Amino acid sequence: MLKLVRAVMPKVKEEEKWKPPEKMEKRKPTSQAEWEASLDTLAANKSMWSKKEDQEKAILLQTCMNNIVQVMEEAAAIGHRAKGQYEMGLAEEMFAWVTCILFAKETIQFLLEGDNCLHGVTSRQVGNQVVCTVLPTGLDCMLYAEYRGEVWLEPGQPPTVGQKAKAVQEREELALILGAGNQIPVIFGDVIHKLFVESSVAMLKFSPVNCYNGTVLEKVFEPLLNLGILKFAYGGSDVGEALVGHKKVDAIHLTGSEDTFNAIVWGGTPDEGAEGTRAVNKRITAELGGCTPYIIFPGEWTNEQLDYMARQIVAGKVHNSGHNCLAAEVVVTSRTWRQREQFLNRLEHHFNTTAQRVPYYPGSFEKYKAFKRAAARANLKELGKVGVEGAVPWILVENLDPKDVDGTEHWCGVMQEVALDLPDDDLNDFARSAVEFANERCAGQLSCSVWASQEVQTKLGAAWEKDVILGLRYGSISVNTCILPAFGFSRLGWGAYPGNGLDNIGSGNAMIHNSLRFDHLQKSVLYCPLPVFPPAIWLHDIKNGENIARLAAKYFANPSIGALAKLAVANLRA
Repeated sequence: MLKLVRAVMPKVKEEEKWKPPEKMEKRKPTSQAEWEASLDTLAANKSMWSKKEDQEKAILLQTCMNNIVQVMEEAAAIGHRAKGQYEMGLAEEMFAWVTCILFAKETIQFLLEGDNCLHGVTSRQVGNQVVCTVLPTGLDCMLYAEYRGEVWLEPGQPPTVGQKAKAVQEREELALILGAGNQIPVIFGDVIHKLFVESSVAMLKFSPVNCYNGTVLEKVFEPLLNLGILKFAYGGSDVGEALVGHKKVDAIHLTGSEDTFNAIVWGGTPDEGAEGTRAVNKRITAELGGCTPYIIFPGEWTNEQLDYMARQIVAGKVHNSGHNCLAAEVVVTSRTWRQREQFLNRLEHHFNTTAQRVPYYPGSFEKYKAFKRAAARANLKELGKVGVEGAVPWILVENLDPKDVDGTEHWCGVMQEVALDLPDDDLNDFARSAVEFANERCAGQLSCSVWASQEVQTKLGAAWEKDVILGLRYGSISVNTCILPAFGFSRLGWGAYPGNGLDNIGSGNAMIHNSLRFDHLQKSVLYCPLPVFPPAIWLHDIKNGENIARLAAKYFANPSIGALAKLAVANLRA
């Protein structure tokens, strides 16, 4: 009977479920009297929170994590109203909240176990650097059996943990968090890092772009708000400027753009080395963006591998409509690679089977149009499935010479392919040239993706780590996957490659997440199998996504064999 009902029911086309973004109601700006009172409360509680036992903190964070499970679908629906809804329904925003659960889970583990949570972490020496394997662990070994997550420490530094965080804790800081406007896990991760890694109290100033998240985060963070260790503020740049300059604010953390950072620190463009002219003399950390390169090593790839590679790269672009600091920007290939045309065909295919999206983030449509005008003479292709009103095609520009690449962060739905001219696909030559291009021509030092088969890695031998992994000046490197999962594991740090100064900030000067609290993190490297079955849950076009996200939230919040089994079965239908 059920089959008969399904047979006679009219089928709903996928496109009919797509929805454009809605104009969201802005939160009323927090008055000066209100945020002054909040700062007074936070300042009064600095010492109390700094001295609170880690076990008590873990209980509070566990409550916040359980709250996410309860409100996740409501929160995802709000997010999709603001951003638009496409192939995966509510699943894309639901997975964003699953990432928040992962952050909380891994932070709770350190709070409860301290240094004991390093049990199972293995280390090795590469030259004068310590490399620690931190993933997978526990039951997750069954979920990510073929994955490997490493943290690389700075040269000559020991694998100590917690000393830098302890130093901040002893200062008893009141931190101002200038929240990201694009993604809820960024906001959540910043709050968790400040409160539970550094033991600071914090004022979270929401971006006007996504202040609609405040209602949900009030439910999630209810125990922290009630305790007076976290407060919220809403409004425009005037509220932000007043908070930045307030005498009770000891430290500032920003997720945003280099321009915003320079405006805060220097009041405009910095004069190199001019420490005396700083507009704000407080401890300030930042996680900023960049132009993310995807390096494709030449080699013999199977048809399945080429297809999955292209699908992952498209996922790395279209997620959140391209409004991500880790969005795929430039694909680096060898012009003489025999399978290059086949790969580009698959890349175009996956863009063409993907919904065109609305550039909802303020200013992103202007950047999109400017790129399109500048690239008009190049081999520009407009791709994607036409859907909701206001959506624009994905732009792919192929076959560029390195000198013609626009290596800035575009924050919209555009991608470039650069073909390096190298003789005979020599792997060592390609490695050196691709690494040099990524380091010198792509803005920032945040994240990079490298695609190299096991055969290629073996052929390169010691040069794989020496020239590629060590050579890339990026804080996060993903091997055979898009960047998205590297952001989601807080046991891997997230932030710019070390060395940026306040007068040349690049992608920032902070390594956040870092739930294991390594003191001297240089970079993180995530290795993934290729291809993956079932398909990776961070892909933009998986089936059954909402159910998988629901089950993933329950599993990560309260891991058990039963919850893992349910998640695994759902994944088979992805």
